[in-house]
Order: sequence, then C-alpha cells, then structure tokens
Amino acid sequence: MSDPLHHMYVLHTNPFLFATTVHAFYERLGEKEKSILLAYLVLPIVLDKRNRLFLARAKSTSSLRTMLGDPKKMRALPARVEQFREVTNGTLRYLFSLNALCMKEDSVVLGGIEEPLPDVAPENAVAAAKKLAEWFQPLDIPTIYRTLGVLQL
Repeated sequence: MSDPLHHMYVLHTNPFLFATTVHAFYERLGEKEKSILLAYLVLPIVLDKRNRLFLARAKSTSSLRTMLGDPKKMRALPARVEQFREVTNGTLRYLFSLNALCMKEDSVVLGGIEEPLPDVAPENAVAAAKKLAEWFQPLDIPTIYRTLGVLQL
C-alpha cells in the first residue's frame, strides 16, 4: 500500500532539487577550510521562505547579524539542521558524483562540470545561497555555528 504523504515528502525533499542551490553556495564561498560543514546550514536556512526572501533581497550593508536581529528567522534552526541532514548528504553525494564539487585537502572546491545543473531550485534559493556564502566567507566555522546557535551536527 502506498502512502501519499511519504510520496509528497520524497518529491519535496529530493536532493536533485537542491543541487543548484548548494553548488551556487560553494561557487560564491570559494575555498575555505572545513567548508563541507557549512553545507548542513545552507538548506535549513535557505529553504525557510522568510530567510530566502530576506537573503535574496538583502542590501549590500546587510550581514548575518542583521538576519539574526529577527528571532523568528532562526527559530528551531538546530531542529531544521537535523531534519535536512539526509537531504544535504544526498545533495552532496549527487554533486560529488557529477564532479560539480570536489574535495581539496579539507575544503570543498568547484569541480569541472561539463553540463550546467538543471535549474529546478525553489524561487530565489540560488540568490539566497550566494548571499549566505558572502556572509559566511569572512567567518570561521565554529564562529558561524555558535552565532547561529547550532551546537552540534
């Protein structure tokens, strides 16, 4: 017997849908030590509609602290990180298998992808992921996790 709710969940959390979002994040982030850990923050932050709209429309003077000024935006982020863990793992596996992303020592770098990834990301997700990468770039990984209130993966 099939479960329609399970099928809807699988359709809406398909790793292929989020490949362009994660790839755009790493494209803008550049080479950063232990950057694979940041992948677990991208989807939980970017897929929340409030955050996605805020990030996509953010001014050049905005920052991570600006987004944290509204407590509703980061509410339950540790739970969302846990919820999207498997989807993030699947998305990373897909991107690594396509050679869109590669590991260089302890950082994620762009690979030599031959064809562009299909653009099936949610609206404004790619722009939001790029803005998030800009904000994460100057900070180190522990500072980012502490600032966002995520204490463990």
